[in-house]
Amino acid sequence: MTYVNAGHPAGVQWSERRARGLRVGGPPAGLLADATFDEETLTLDEGDLVVFVSDGVTEALDGEDGVATIAAQIERAKERTPDAVCTHLLSAAKQGPGPRGVDAWMDDRAVVVFGPTRTAGELHRGD
Repeated sequence: MTYVNAGHPAGVQWSERRARGLRVGGPPAGLLADATFDEETLTLDEGDLVVFVSDGVTEALDGEDGVATIAAQIERAKERTPDAVCTHLLSAAKQGPGPRGVDAWMDDRAVVVFGPTRTAGELHRGD
């Protein structure tokens, strides 16, 4: 997978072993006319999850370190599948208090979760 971070909170690459922030990129998209962006290519293993959220999710969860906040929520999910983690994060963000000291806070809450699975060819080998 190749990604670029262009202004939202760092994505999270989560595995049973560790959670890692996906921070490589540049300034928010559209902010600077001559902006350049770095990219990073990752190898994902079966069972890994990649999670991207809008800042409304990390703010709703009142997390100072977005990567640690999202990783903790992945750990709390009943299952570690993309659907279950996405549902859990959206539910947690909906119930979250928002940033401390901000009355009537509102922001979008978007979540994208995916991970590699076995290919169709691998499934036909008798697994």
